[in-house]
Amino acid sequence: MKNLTKKNLPNIPAMGGVPEIIAETEDYLVINKPAGLAVHGGGNLKEATLADWLIARYPKIKAVGDDPARPGIVHRLDKEVSGLMVIAKNQKSFLGLKKQFQDRTIIKEYVALAHGQISKEDGEINFPIKRSSEGYKMAALL
Repeated sequence: MKNLTKKNLPNIPAMGGVPEIIAETEDYLVINKPAGLAVHGGGNLKEATLADWLIARYPKIKAVGDDPARPGIVHRLDKEVSGLMVIAKNQKSFLGLKKQFQDRTIIKEYVALAHGQISKEDGEINFPIKRSSEGYKMAALL
């Protein structure tokens, strides 16, 4: 765990930026995770993570969840991706949110930037995304 305090959170250059709080209740947070910020540690990651930021800002969140390395975190976004995340602030909320993700009752939407020649002005890409054959990335299965 990195040595973070509320005072030094906004000035951590290793972070891709500081998460923006979009909504907060006593049960959960909705944050905008900046691109470049890893959600939690693992492997050889040495920079601060969203999990570090959460613990520094909300010390009680350390006890929330199934894994101390993922305090209050019920889903994730890749380090390179920005977007909204919901974070549980207590165990009851964690269990409720976890069940909603497991039951697929939470609607997730993604926006992607495409480069190259696009044949249609608008449309929908709708196919499953699963772990790739390399085992460490997610890929579209056509």
